[in-house]
Amino acid sequence: MVPAIVAGTVLVVVATLSIVGSTAGDVPDRVLATLRTLVRPQSQTVPASWNVFVTGGLLLAVPAEFGPARPTAQVPMFGGPGAPTLLHEVRFDRGLSILVWKGTVRTLLDEFWLRGNQQPYTRRPLNAPLIGEEVVTTTIGQSDPLGPGARKSGTDEHRNLFVQLAPDQIAHVAIGPTSAAEPGTATKISAADRALQDQIAAYIRATPDTEKSIDRAQVETIVRRVVGQLQNADVPAGSPSATKVFAGEELVYSWPNFSQSFAYIVVYPDRAARERDEQPRALAQWNATVVQRGVGNILVLVGSNDANLRYRLIAALDELAN
Repeated sequence: MVPAIVAGTVLVVVATLSIVGSTAGDVPDRVLATLRTLVRPQSQTVPASWNVFVTGGLLLAVPAEFGPARPTAQVPMFGGPGAPTLLHEVRFDRGLSILVWKGTVRTLLDEFWLRGNQQPYTRRPLNAPLIGEEVVTTTIGQSDPLGPGARKSGTDEHRNLFVQLAPDQIAHVAIGPTSAAEPGTATKISAADRALQDQIAAYIRATPDTEKSIDRAQVETIVRRVVGQLQNADVPAGSPSATKVFAGEELVYSWPNFSQSFAYIVVYPDRAARERDEQPRALAQWNATVVQRGVGNILVLVGSNDANLRYRLIAALDELAN
C-alpha cells in the first residue's frame, strides 16, 4: 500500500512540475526537493564488512580496506577574512580523508578553495539526494630523476566531494589515486573507488549534541525500535553492569538470539559530567565491535558484529539532540 501511495504522489508532483514548467519557467527548489524525497530509495544497508565510526562530529561508515579513523591532532584555519573554518579532519589509508568545514559549499568552492587551487579542475553537481558538488583535480605525479633521458611527469587524479550536511556545515570527502602515476602517464581514480567514495558520502551524518537532559527511557525506546526493525528481536529490560566502567548510572541491554549484540547506556547528571568521563574503554567481556556516541547527558555504546545495526542505532540517537 505504501509504495502505491508514494507512486501516486510522485505522479501528482510530476504533473505539477509539468504545469509549473510550462507556465513559470524554472521549477521552485522546494518542489524539486519534495520530489527527490519521494523518489529517494529507502535507507541503505551498511555492508557487513564496513567499519562504523563516531569521530570529528560525524557518524561515518567506511569500507574496512581504508583502515582505522585517524583524527588530526590540530585543526588549522583556512585563512583570510570571512573564510570557511576547517573544524575537523579524519584520515584513512589509501589517500581517503574526510574533512568538516563550517560554511556553505558555494562559498567554500567559489570564494576560497578553488580560488586558491592552482591545479586544473572540473566540477559538477552531485546526484540527489546528496546536495553539493564534485570537484576533480589533477596534480603532477612522480618523474624520473633529473638528468639525460629524463621523461615528463604524469598526472594523478584526485576527487573531492563537497556535501552540505547542514546550513552551515560541509562534509568534504577527498580521495586520491590508488597508485602513483608512472612517468609520462595519467593515473585516474578507478570506477570502483569512485563508487565507494559516493557511498561513504551518502552515509555521512552530523552528530549534534545538546544541553538538555535526556531520560534513559527515551534511549530505550530507540534501541527497542531499531533492534525490532533490523533484527526482529525483543530487547528485555536493562540490567546493571556487573563491573563499574563509567562514573554514571550504567545499564546493559542485550537481546536473545544475538548474544554478541548489546547496548550499554550510561546516564549522567548533565552533559559536563558525561564529557569529563567520556573516554574510549576496552570492554573485553564482549567479543564484538563497539561504537560509542555521547549526546546530552547520555553515553551509549553499541556492540555488534552487524555494521548496519551499529550505524542505524547511532543514527537514530540523533533524534535526542533535536
